[in-house]
Order: sequence, then C-alpha cells, then structure tokens
Amino acid sequence: MDLENKVEEEKKSRWCLLPDLVVWMVKDRLGMFSNARMASVCRNWWYASLSYPNHKSAPPICIMQPANNKNSSSCYDFICTSTSQREEEKFTVNLPDFDEAKLVFSKHGWLLMKRKYSLFLFNPFTKVRINLPDVKDSFGHFAGSFSFSTSLKQPQCVFIFTYLVHGILWLRIAHPGDKTWTEYNYVNQRIEYVPARNVLAIGQKVFCFDNHGGLFIYDLVTQIWKEVDRPANDYFGWYMVEHQGEIMKVQSKYDSRGGQPCPDSFRIFRYNDASTAWERLSYDDVKVKDSSWFLNTQGCCFSAKGHGFKLYFLKQHLVSLASSRVGMMRRRREMVISDTFHARFHDMIHRTSQSLFPYVFRRTARWVNLA
Repeated sequence: MDLENKVEEEKKSRWCLLPDLVVWMVKDRLGMFSNARMASVCRNWWYASLSYPNHKSAPPICIMQPANNKNSSSCYDFICTSTSQREEEKFTVNLPDFDEAKLVFSKHGWLLMKRKYSLFLFNPFTKVRINLPDVKDSFGHFAGSFSFSTSLKQPQCVFIFTYLVHGILWLRIAHPGDKTWTEYNYVNQRIEYVPARNVLAIGQKVFCFDNHGGLFIYDLVTQIWKEVDRPANDYFGWYMVEHQGEIMKVQSKYDSRGGQPCPDSFRIFRYNDASTAWERLSYDDVKVKDSSWFLNTQGCCFSAKGHGFKLYFLKQHLVSLASSRVGMMRRRREMVISDTFHARFHDMIHRTSQSLFPYVFRRTARWVNLA
C-alpha cells in the first residue's frame, strides 16, 4: 500500500471510530435522516447512541410511500414524523431498478422489499442491495421480517410466514447468499385460512402472527412448534410488536362511525414463554417504559424509546356516503373504504388525540424503522 492510500485509510478509520462525546455533539445538531446517514458510515454510532444522554428527540420512525411523481414509479418518499423544526421533513430516493417495489418490513435502517417475484434487502443510505431467493406464486400472501447479528452491520436471516391451504402454516427462512428457501410447516386442521399479519424473530425463536390474533412460535433449536390460542373477540384490532427483546401485543377496538381506534380501548400484553400465554400489563407498567408505539393494520409495527406514552397509527379512511330520506325514514349512512391512509396519534398520558399530518397518505404507506 502506497503512502497516499495509507493516509486515506487512516482517515477513514478515525472517522469510523469517533469518540462517544463527539458522536453525541453531532447527534444534537442533526435531524433524523442525517443521523441515519451518519450511522451507516460511522462504526461507533450505534454503540455511542446507547448511552446518548439526550432522549428528547422524536422516535426515529418515518412513513415511506411512493412519491407523487407521474413520470416515475420508482421514487419513494421518506416522511419524518417529528414536528421539531431542526428535523428534515422528508427525503426522496429514486431507485430505477425498484419500479413498483413494495415494502415488506424494515429495521435498523434496512428495508425488505418485494418486486414481482424478487425479494431483496436494501439500505437507502448506503444503497447496498442484498438479493434473496425468488418468491413464487405458490407462496401466496406472506408476512416477512429479518434479524441481525450482534454487530448490526447487515441483516443475517430473513423469514417469510404464510398460510397456503386449510390447516397448514408455512415458515420459510433464508440467509444472504442462499439460493433457495428452507421450509418448515405446522399442520393443525382446526386452523381456518386467516391472512398472515406479521412475523418476528427474537433469539432462536420465530413468532408468526395472523390477522385474528393467533400466535404460532417456532423454536429454531428444538424445531418444535407452539401455538397460543387466538382471542374470542375478533372484533378487536391486534398488533404484534417487538419491544426491547420481548414480544408485545397491542389491542384496540374501533368505533362504528369512522373506523377509528378508541383511545380507552387500548390494552398492551406481554408474551410469557414459560406459560405460553399473554400477560396484560397495567397502565403504570406501560407508562414507565417511556415508549411510543407505531401501529398499522398491514403489519409494519414498531415501538421506539422516548417521547412519552404515545400510540401512532396508520388507518384507512372510511368515507361516509350522503344519506337520503325515503318517506319519513332516513336511509342509514353507508361507509366505504377509501384508497388513502391518515396518520394520527393518541397521547395516553394527557388523553389527547390529533392528526400527525394535515394531509393523507397513499394506501401503500408504511411505517419505516430507521433506528
């Protein structure tokens, strides 16, 4: 290695290993997206952030949706949820090779994307793409996620969960570089077809969650399945979220007028593996966690430390059609589902609720975790 290259490598090394105090000072002056870009090039960013003393910034969650660009379907907007003036509102990524790609899951700045039969991992800040084995028509509608090694450098393992036929659940697993999926199935004739909601992996266990609140757990070491009975109240909304190494379930009931979650109906449960059951947490138990919860009926749900006890949600609009009179009787208003989402949040401490943005989002909008 010549002297010029050696000097350049030493500069990069010093940059990647910034002291914690310097990282904190930089973090104080950057918005969410700039922080995410820095995390992709500074090796010590993740570890310095764990002891970062300023926790007043908004959770690093944003909304991803196709950009409003008539000339291209490969542009995506990342919209910040923070209201802080120093935060950038959004940034747009143009990915010509990702025309009409859809988001499946996100974590630590990485996206799991699907385009036709292709499935791949992508980092919007470093532009690194990792191709995965193709998904076939026979996979049907599936939920997907991925896990990391301890280094958090890039995803280590990808999971796909789906129902194919009556009574059979499929879990497929692949690592970057694999050519095919490794398949596992769980057969239970009592299971009716229910769409997959989401799938999460913690340690050596994979948690598969369906739309009616059913939970199926696969142990990668023992190769044994566990099933947790689904609740009787299917009219409730169910969301599964990973929170600090635990599996949490958020329950809410929707009102009959606009399909809005009722703030007073929110309940949070923690999965107890020893008893294979859910344990309801008290309000005080949840409040002290100082966490915000980002919920979406499409399965991309997260929790984030800081900013108090707030519940954010993306929900499809229900549009009321005009009513009309028939004689002395008024015809009942009909509610139809629109093709747009709105973003709202409930402050569970101050018991307030408001819109997060003054505009609506496309139906394909999803929460994205850039932490």
